[in-house]
Formats: sequence, structure tokens, C-alpha cells
Amino acid sequence: MGRDLKLRIDSLGADLTADKSGDLATVDGIDNLAQAIICRLSTTVGEMEELGHGGYGSRLSEVLGQPRNDRSMSLIRRTVASSLAGERRIRELVSVTAIPDRDDPGLVTIEITVIPASGGGTLSIRYPFHLEVA
Repeated sequence: MGRDLKLRIDSLGADLTADKSGDLATVDGIDNLAQAIICRLSTTVGEMEELGHGGYGSRLSEVLGQPRNDRSMSLIRRTVASSLAGERRIRELVSVTAIPDRDDPGLVTIEITVIPASGGGTLSIRYPFHLEVA
């Protein structure tokens, strides 16, 4: 599943992290796949075109500003499934669920379960997605 630089991802974006010795930290295995999924969903298709990766990313930004209803929940699920179809480290997309937040009408938690191409069980992640731009 490869190795990459480890990112600290929060509501403000992503940044590189350092290990205990002060060097850049890395992530590998299943943790690298989880980070790769989050990075793919957080990147808009076309954003990486100048780097030769025009098809990389997702179209989740097209759901921004839409009301949280059955149509937008379905669009979120289809968009995530389409985005992850391009990830070679995923053997199978088991499920994508969009769960509306009880308290925040602009927040949807996307639950994703995949089977990695390398085997070894499943990987489940939760990705918070805000329908409203702050």
C-alpha cells in the first residue's frame, strides 16, 4: 500500500508532521491507504492537473451549498464511489454511507468501508463533510 509523508489533517487543511527525531514523519500500510482516501476526497478533480494528475480527486465540491436531503445524500454516495474507483490500492468498495448530523444541518459524516488490494480485512473511515462553506 506504499509509503508517503504523514499529514496532520484538521479543519484548516493538511500539513506535514515531524517524527520524534525532527525528521519528516511517514505513514505506510493501512494508515497510508486511509490517508490517501481522505486526500483524494479533499481534492477537487482538476486541482492537480498542472502536475499531470487531472483526474485525481473528487467532485464533492459540486454538492456544496445544496440542501441536505435525499438527493444530496445520494449524490454524495455516488461521488465518493466514483472517486474511489480510481484508487488502485482498493480491491473493493464495500459501502459508502452518508449520515446527516443530528445537531448541525450542514454536516454529513461519510462512512466508507473498503477492502484493500493487499488483503488483510477491511478498512473503515469516517470523513466529515460540510455542505455549507464556512
